[in-house]
Formats: sequence, C-alpha cells, structure tokens
Amino acid sequence: DYLINYRPLKFPIFGGVGNFVLNLKDSSPDIIWNNIFRNDERKYIRNFEKDGFQIKEVKSNDDLLEFYKFYKLNLEFKKRKPYNFSHFEKLLETYSSTDFRISLLYRENKVHGGLFTFIYHPSKTIILRYIAIDRKLPNRYHTPYYLYWKDILFAKEIKFDNVCFGSTPLNPNDVTYRIKEKFGGVFENIYSFVFPFSLTFRMIYHAYRYFNLPQYFKKNNK
Repeated sequence: DYLINYRPLKFPIFGGVGNFVLNLKDSSPDIIWNNIFRNDERKYIRNFEKDGFQIKEVKSNDDLLEFYKFYKLNLEFKKRKPYNFSHFEKLLETYSSTDFRISLLYRENKVHGGLFTFIYHPSKTIILRYIAIDRKLPNRYHTPYYLYWKDILFAKEIKFDNVCFGSTPLNPNDVTYRIKEKFGGVFENIYSFVFPFSLTFRMIYHAYRYFNLPQYFKKNNK
C-alpha cells in the first residue's frame, strides 16, 4: 500500500502471479479436513495412507539426488526449465538445517517425489517452494495433495501460523491454482515496481506504455 500511494515514479508491474497463504489460526488442519475439503480431497490423501506411502526427510546426497530426479522430470513434463542440481546443493550449503525441510515421498524404500520447504521463523511461516512428482504413479494418486497436507501438519507440529504455497499463476483455470485453492488459503497478488535511475530507460518505458507496444507487436505478428 505504501508503494502504491507514495512511489515516486509510476512504473507498476503486475506479473499475473501471487501466493496462496493459509492462516492456521483461522483454518486448523481439523477445520481443513472436516469443513473445507470435499470427499475427493480426503480420498486423494487417504489413498496414499492406505497404500503404505510415507514421508521422510532428506538426510544424504543420495536422497537429494532422488528428489532432484523427480523435480527435473516434473518440470520437463510441464515444458519448463528446471534449476541445475548445483542450485539445490548451494541451498543446502547456504541455509541452516533449521531453515528448510526436504520431504521425500516413498514406499518400500522407493522414492516417488518430494517437496522443498523453507522455514521462516520470524513470521512463523513455511513456504512450499519446489515440488517433485513421479508422474508414473497410477491415477488414483494425486501427489501434490498428499505432500501439501503433510506440510500443513508439519507446520502445526512446529507451532507455526502460516503456510505459503508459493508462486501461483493468477488463473483459476490453471491446475496448480485449483489444487492450492482447495486447501482454503487466500490468494495474495504479487506486485512489483520499477524505480529507474536511467533517463534512457524512463524514455523507452514511457514510449512502451504510450504506444501500447505489446499489442502492436501482437497485432503485426499474427
């Protein structure tokens, strides 16, 4: 609100993304399970529990490699570019073990996915960041539901107040949006602002806005 009202230059950027944020004080796991979930969501989670799936935390480099394998395959399935493995190695070197959690989904010692979660103590918030999915699992399994649910229980266990589901497209028809919405969180837009120091940049940007160049190029490249 401060930036919107008092920014010195009018250069807003609306990226069309946001975060679903769940307040566990208002929506405890019991409330989510009994009042927010429908039968479908409860079924997706129960299928994992009935069939012997479990969650364990990454404890070794081999575990991290297993997580990365399914993370990479999942993004390639979505036609998106994954981070290199060195990115995750750097995260583990940079952050304390109390600042993140990497959970692995497994059954009979075989990994089928996982979730990388940041633990932000100042605001008692966990932030779900990277998800890994074994897309060869049968259709009776919907991995994000189970992984998100287990992280919600983890947040309650460590007495945290909020769960941030990470960057989400502002598109109710997007699969990721629909899944996260079903946990009852509130969608919070992400707003960014540019504060240019370069006169050249300001002139180009004003021309870009004034002549509506995105529509011009779209129209002339059909």
